[in-house]
Amino acid sequence: MRVRVYACMILTFLICAYTFAGSTIDPKVKSLVKSNDEFAYDFYKQINDQEGNIVFSPLSISLATAMVYAGAEGNTETEIKKLLHIDQPEAQYHSAYLQVLLALNSSFRKSGNSLYVANSIWGQKDHPFQQPFLNVLENQYRAPMREVDYITAPGKATDAVNEWVREKTKNKIPSLMSPDMIDEGTRLVLANAIYLKGLWQSRFHTINTRSMLFHVTPDKSIKVPMMYQQEDFRYMEDKQVQVIDLPFRGGKLGMAIILPKEDIALSEVETLLTAKNVDGWLSKLSAEDVKVYLPRFKVKTTIPLIEELESMGMKDAFDGKKADFSAMDGPDSLLFIAAAIHKAGIEVDEKGTTAYAATAYAGSFGMPREYIFNANRPFIFMIVERVTGTILFLGRLNNPAE
Repeated sequence: MRVRVYACMILTFLICAYTFAGSTIDPKVKSLVKSNDEFAYDFYKQINDQEGNIVFSPLSISLATAMVYAGAEGNTETEIKKLLHIDQPEAQYHSAYLQVLLALNSSFRKSGNSLYVANSIWGQKDHPFQQPFLNVLENQYRAPMREVDYITAPGKATDAVNEWVREKTKNKIPSLMSPDMIDEGTRLVLANAIYLKGLWQSRFHTINTRSMLFHVTPDKSIKVPMMYQQEDFRYMEDKQVQVIDLPFRGGKLGMAIILPKEDIALSEVETLLTAKNVDGWLSKLSAEDVKVYLPRFKVKTTIPLIEELESMGMKDAFDGKKADFSAMDGPDSLLFIAAAIHKAGIEVDEKGTTAYAATAYAGSFGMPREYIFNANRPFIFMIVERVTGTILFLGRLNNPAE
């Protein structure tokens, strides 16, 4: 009988940044970041036909899937490799992730911001997991094996995973895995958690916040709390978009907002959302005196992942007859992924942004001038860590009041 595998992804809150000009990055890290960028924009386009606001963490999804990739073989491995745009040897890919994790977890300690990325693996005690697979997760993803007993105490194992996620996300995600996701047939849970709290380098003062119109569509406008400040920010505009970088303290993290020009629909800009185009916009940012209007907003999104990832080509991993995770527990492996969900959210206010995410795969068996950046219509936002260029979060705001 095939053994079920569950995948659960929960993410929340974001902001963005870009690679420092002239910084030296290991070629294998560059390759990883490029792969993750391509996956991020692929996934955005996969889900952007949904109505309303959306937000997700490409880093969390990619990290969890990378840990699954370490245990995949055959066509299952091939499909995951294609999904994640992996273009380097597997050992180098996992090694690059270690460098990214170390950079993310050390970049912001002196800035007053917080960014933590953590992974874990929870396995059935006495189950014959393959040592090379365990070594990769412990050495490259800092996820040593934690033994639990799914067979006789699945509820206790569920509580252990949820408590770990709750701690790593500062109680923002109180329960990642529901009781019906882990049972006596479960053999493995791979979990990822991300927590981000960023303070604006130049904060918005509440005294300047006013109720102003936000144009949800050309025919529908609503009043929302609109924050305001005038400051020097990295900014660019062309015939289609305005782009601004709102940095957090320390300058290594910030929020990038891609705002369509008033006569351009957001859907038109979404079709342009590729690594090449976004890199082009960001490369043109320069310091300008900008009047910034930005709505206070909160966004939460739930995305059933299996259908989306299958549509993107990752199919065998979810098929009980075809999945091959023999690198996890041997040639007779019966593991496959039976469920996957992704939840995400963002909160932006005058002080800054708080963001958190968790993902789990459970295996059961120019001239000086004044610019105005008025985000009073739908826009795209993203979070990228500047040293490596890693995209942490990506989403859009259609309606601040939803």
